[in-house]
Amino acid sequence: MGDPADLVALSGGHTVGRAHCGFFADRMRRQDDTFSRKLAVNCSLEPNRVQNLDVITPDAFDNAYYMALTNKQGVFTSDMALIKDRTTARIVRRFAQDKAAFFAQFAKSMAKLSQVPRSDRNVGEIRRSCFRTNGQSLVAAGAASA
Repeated sequence: MGDPADLVALSGGHTVGRAHCGFFADRMRRQDDTFSRKLAVNCSLEPNRVQNLDVITPDAFDNAYYMALTNKQGVFTSDMALIKDRTTARIVRRFAQDKAAFFAQFAKSMAKLSQVPRSDRNVGEIRRSCFRTNGQSLVAAGAASA
């Protein structure tokens, strides 16, 4: 999975993602721009608040996430890195302009990701919930049964 198009396409999953404000508080402190100030205001309203990662169409799986990135409206530092790097920025701009190109690459990249072999070592885990680790006992049990 060394193709930059895979990284950019799979990051497009953020088009329907949300994150608790604590996961990107460092971005708000490091950036002095209008978007970061909007994030800071949203996150100051209540401590457990979540932020849509796609600030244009948060409930639709589309290419608006990439449109937002071209306007420097990426929530995570990793999102913004996609538009700052010359190689990935070209892909971001293409996906922002061509939803079909994003959809095609996303499908291809997901298929490639599904073929990545699982490590034989006790490294990492396949989470049962994206929001938390499985816990040591489940990780050890998974490694023992592999």
